[in-house]
Amino acid sequence: MAKITYSDFEALNAKLRNEKYYKSEYIDKAKEILEQVQKFEPNAYIVLDCDGLDDPKGEYGISINYSRIIIDREKCKIEIWYGWSNKGKFDIYLSSDYTNTKNLSTYEKRDIYNKYNKPNEVGVLNAKKLNDWIEYLEKINEDILSLNESKGDKISEFLKSLEGQPVNWFNDKKSGWMVKNGIEYSFAVLNDGTITQNIRLRAYDNTLETFLQLSDNKFIGK
Repeated sequence: MAKITYSDFEALNAKLRNEKYYKSEYIDKAKEILEQVQKFEPNAYIVLDCDGLDDPKGEYGISINYSRIIIDREKCKIEIWYGWSNKGKFDIYLSSDYTNTKNLSTYEKRDIYNKYNKPNEVGVLNAKKLNDWIEYLEKINEDILSLNESKGDKISEFLKSLEGQPVNWFNDKKSGWMVKNGIEYSFAVLNDGTITQNIRLRAYDNTLETFLQLSDNKFIGK
């Protein structure tokens, strides 16, 4: 899937925009919502999530999966829809497509959201209600970016500390292991930015000879 603004969509080849190939109700509803939002945010615009944009010949046309209203802010984008998760109410939320959270877990993001009082649900849009939601989401976004950057710095520092070590790397140098004096050290940087580390003996017998070698840093391994 790919995203495209409605203005760019209108500029596409007429064959691609033929009603035979896309659901016009997504566009019609988006225009209705946009009209309400632009009373208070004149620069808001429509974004369509589509399949078929990479079809150069237009053989299959474009399939629109959904549409959203976007409000741009300096450090985030805010999406708006109506009646999606709660019938008769506006859905207002951070666009995950534009907020970098690659180093955060679901729990960390949840904890950030829980720090702030969520505004009341909006049935009829007005300037104050919309602004309350935008301010709420901007605070959350600021915390998300800050924590994501902090964890990213820790990951960079950790990986830098491994430079010059005989690491056996894998997973795009996000995981690896090495062995010294019969002791194995392994690590992994997980998708949520968590760093796991483990140490275990690579000596497979429990003899006195192995113990003495390990204790004197003379164990070579088998």
